[in-house]
Amino acid sequence: MKRKTFHRGRREESTVSSGSFINKIIHVIERIIWFILILCVIFAVIFAVRRATSKEPLATTFGFAPAIIMSGSMEPALHVDDMVIIRKSKTYKPGEIATYVNENNSLITHRIKKITDEGFIFKGDANNVEDGIVNRKNVVGRVVFRVPMAGKIFSLNGVIILFALVVIFVGGPIIWDMLNRENKVEENKKDEE
Repeated sequence: MKRKTFHRGRREESTVSSGSFINKIIHVIERIIWFILILCVIFAVIFAVRRATSKEPLATTFGFAPAIIMSGSMEPALHVDDMVIIRKSKTYKPGEIATYVNENNSLITHRIKKITDEGFIFKGDANNVEDGIVNRKNVVGRVVFRVPMAGKIFSLNGVIILFALVVIFVGGPIIWDMLNRENKVEENKKDEE
């Protein structure tokens, strides 16, 4: 695309490449995605190491712990394969979503319905029945953040998805670069002729 400009009474023509602006935007987006992907991998490694070395049912790092929703008992608030970030709290109130350890040593993430002198009464939003009384010491923490579908990435099937994402984000820019270089070589040949 040619643009005509006037500079001190002279008329000049300059070539402006709209492709370079798009390339810069793509490059910035790639960097942001890489940053997020690297952060996810770092936190996944930290949480995996903490979970492997801790005797607790849910190991925390910096006061936070991830958990993956395995059932639809909290639909529509939380979906299967959502990842929730849990944080220990000193106080809880009815209506909050929290995670506790049940008698089978399984993690359960449900909504607090009531608080009694004996403990908490939880109930899944999609369940018809309350869970029963949960001792305060069994409450792991409250849900502070939800990452939709992130559990798929950390499941066995998610390994394939993660591999595909890495191939796309690593291979994509390399192929893009190769195609751009070929186009530039062809343009240079045409300019020389």
